[in-house]
Amino acid sequence: MSRIPLLIITVPFVLGILAYYGTGQTGLLFAGLSVCVAVAGVVLRLYKTLVVILFAGMAGYMVAMLRSPNSLPAEIGGDRLYSGVIEAETERGSMRIMEVRIDSCGGTPSPTFTVKAILPTLGIAVEECDRIRFVAAIKPLSHSCDLPDEIDYNASMARRGVVGECYVVPDSVKGVTAEAGWLNEVRRWRCDVAASLAVGTLSAEASDFLIAALAGERDILSRAHRDLFSSAGLAHLLALSGLHVGIIAFVLSMVLFPLSLLGMRWLAGGLTVLVLGMFAVMTGLSPSVSRAVIMCSVFILTFLLQREWSPVNALCLAAVIILTGTPYAVFSIGFQLSFVAVVSIIVFSGKLNPFIDERGSIRRWGMMLVTVPVAAMLGTGIVTMFHFNSFPVYFLPGNIVVSFVIPVLLGGGVVKAFVGLAGFPTGWIDGVLDFLYGILHGVSERVSELPGAVVTGVYIESRVVVAYFFALALFALWLHRRRVVYLLASVAVGIFTLLLPVMVGRRCLGEDELYVTRSHSETTAVMSHGDRLMCYTTAHPSMLRSVMARDSSRYSLYKLRRGLGGPDVLADGYHGDGLARIDNVVSFHGTRLQFVSSGRQYLVDSLHYLVVCRGFRGDIVSLASRLRPDSVMLSSDLTLRRHDRYCAELANAGIPYRSLRSSPLVLKAARRHCGQ
Repeated sequence: MSRIPLLIITVPFVLGILAYYGTGQTGLLFAGLSVCVAVAGVVLRLYKTLVVILFAGMAGYMVAMLRSPNSLPAEIGGDRLYSGVIEAETERGSMRIMEVRIDSCGGTPSPTFTVKAILPTLGIAVEECDRIRFVAAIKPLSHSCDLPDEIDYNASMARRGVVGECYVVPDSVKGVTAEAGWLNEVRRWRCDVAASLAVGTLSAEASDFLIAALAGERDILSRAHRDLFSSAGLAHLLALSGLHVGIIAFVLSMVLFPLSLLGMRWLAGGLTVLVLGMFAVMTGLSPSVSRAVIMCSVFILTFLLQREWSPVNALCLAAVIILTGTPYAVFSIGFQLSFVAVVSIIVFSGKLNPFIDERGSIRRWGMMLVTVPVAAMLGTGIVTMFHFNSFPVYFLPGNIVVSFVIPVLLGGGVVKAFVGLAGFPTGWIDGVLDFLYGILHGVSERVSELPGAVVTGVYIESRVVVAYFFALALFALWLHRRRVVYLLASVAVGIFTLLLPVMVGRRCLGEDELYVTRSHSETTAVMSHGDRLMCYTTAHPSMLRSVMARDSSRYSLYKLRRGLGGPDVLADGYHGDGLARIDNVVSFHGTRLQFVSSGRQYLVDSLHYLVVCRGFRGDIVSLASRLRPDSVMLSSDLTLRRHDRYCAELANAGIPYRSLRSSPLVLKAARRHCGQ
């Protein structure tokens, strides 16, 4: 431990952050852990180490508490004029989703807070680091999940400090201006770099890849493009990480090599660190880039000071610096994958290489092409399956082949960006980059087309992940200590980890379920029927594909935990065991629901629920009196004014009703069979 002293600081620091997010300001769990550590320290007589551990843990707890986001001001209500800086911006279809840091309300300065703002148009040009002034009604960030295990897309925003949300009508935007400040100017360089990579004779696919890989603009890639690299086990090439930072640092070292020859090593090293830092700022200070830049800077400093390089200490320092600035980053997938990959490479790659002691040997470097991706996948594979429910089987051959291409391709992309920004033509560079990208794309296609290239539909519980890493830690101890007891323990825990999913099994409720979900664009009923997920929606046929794609993504975890396929459209005329549909009437285990979204209605005997949706503009009381349902359900896609008017009319007529704006309609019925 004397060679990696930062480890005993980093681990309790991270645990302190997790304790805060797990217990809030009560800190009962953290206090209990501190007492346990104190008792263990007294018993083992590790007094100095105990003090360091407790101090680091408390520091992590305090950092998380002090960095917790401001809540929405109490005086906010109704439409008001706000002004703030756009922290992040993405395009989804024909709308923009922005994270705006508000610092002015009603024309006067206010405590800063961050909101999710939806701008339903691409006609207004907005970019990150722009100041936007708009009129809207901000409300607390919603976390409305209709189905169990439904993916809450606002949860990640909440962890980043987003506390409110609003809908920005295009006409309410009062102005968009570039925010001053050198950090904002550096952030805006990303657009210049992307434009430099886009001009010239470079093909569109190669240009998009380089823009994503070097400027961090992943949204520019099509879904098919991203899926291709993911299936080949090359998705990490699209995410800015240590590979990209290392290539940029290598190009800089070549450019600044004359300074080193003139004896100005410190100047060359300082300029390299400065450029890498500006690159991290330009790409948004993502955890993976920040980690790589910090480690590279520490390496340069140790080289200049002629000190021993410790990758573990550098990694720990990077973790502490990143989490001190953004403690919520510990929950981000990028942070987890980046740090787990580096730890795995440090721990396993050398020990798995039988020629590691042959310095300068071709066999040593050749074997590293195998051991490095295998070591990285030992750690990140389980994390990938946990978050994305898939695993690329042939990741190794793809990574071995592209390892010869990707450094030159990305390095050439860096050169193209610099040359293009300087105003020089890049014709010959574009030809080389197109050729190299053609190789990369061809390898990705061939690997992804292999039988069983990707295992999909993988569901892994968090306890399986914990057991796996426990087994992996024991295996690492055996590799480094060579004690048989560690190997036997690793095998035993590994077998337990493999059997744990079988022992737990998929969640099976023994019943079918129906949920009339909340959506502002349409009304959709989601039904688990046997081993399939079925959907009935009032969406226009032109929007059916997008609605089904949305539901497939949003309810993916729900399906995996229950072993369901789909979703499938509940077709008109369908009749199955307990489920049937005739036009706009759905029968679910004897319960009949009629979805009304137009002037056409059918008289139904024993109607239980009349679901009134967007598109209906008739007399609600007359309709309910004619169909005589047990209860009227007012869908959340109704406009607020019409919704409130229907509520008043039904209440005055004494007709039972319920609004679906606050909670979904849920029906459950027992199945005949329930498979695991």
